[in-house]
Amino acid sequence: MPADVNDLDITEGGIANSLGQPTQMSVMMAKIRLFRLSTHICRHISGPVRLDQSFLQEFNSDISEEQAKWDSTYMIDGSPNILDPTAYGYWCVLQSYAHHLYLLLHRPFHHTKSPYFLPESRERCLNSAMEMISIHQQIYEAPLLRSFLWLLNGVTGLKALHAAVALNSCLLDKPSGNLEPHRKAIQRLAQRMESLSSRSAMCAKSYEILCHLPTQSTSTATAQPPYSAIQSENTLDDWTDIREWMDSDFVNWNLDGAFTIFAD
Repeated sequence: MPADVNDLDITEGGIANSLGQPTQMSVMMAKIRLFRLSTHICRHISGPVRLDQSFLQEFNSDISEEQAKWDSTYMIDGSPNILDPTAYGYWCVLQSYAHHLYLLLHRPFHHTKSPYFLPESRERCLNSAMEMISIHQQIYEAPLLRSFLWLLNGVTGLKALHAAVALNSCLLDKPSGNLEPHRKAIQRLAQRMESLSSRSAMCAKSYEILCHLPTQSTSTATAQPPYSAIQSENTLDDWTDIREWMDSDFVNWNLDGAFTIFAD
């Protein structure tokens, strides 16, 4: 790994200490660790042992450890540093990747119709989906993050769509309790996607998809045929090609009335 220092810290006389502050290399080193972890997780969920629950705790711990490192690097007592918006923007980007990995990892165990159902996986999917949608909202609304708004036109926006699909699957699976905050989160996400549609084809298609989600949570959604929880789960199950959620260029954005979004 490269040294976690600024360019100016490297001289012919040696390498100076960074004094514990984020450097020009901090986010790059975090991404390198994250991509290594992503590779291990994606290899696992794409292989024959993806339903082995013994891996969940190990990967959960690995992701959590990375999140703790990002908190200590880019946050001040758990809050964003208002004097360094770039640091907070980096934190948001890294956190969106972490919660995205949680969703991919726990997908096979989050649904009560699955023989491998785990209540903790359901809670993890609910929490991570809401966190990802919240990050999308912060980047869209916070003046502090104005220079990061362009991220919502690509993969960061795609991750928010994935979060909405996972959240919708959970809501249909157990349509009880106080679901209004979750439905409003999807509704507000759809509104943001609509507002970004003129600058991003991904956002335009995402808006269409969100309007077709069977929660009927978006005010602009037209009447749709009834969908069962298991139909929604099957749709989410079809969306597990890791490439599709890591790079929007791999997505087939054709949308038909049968809620078939990705081509076979």
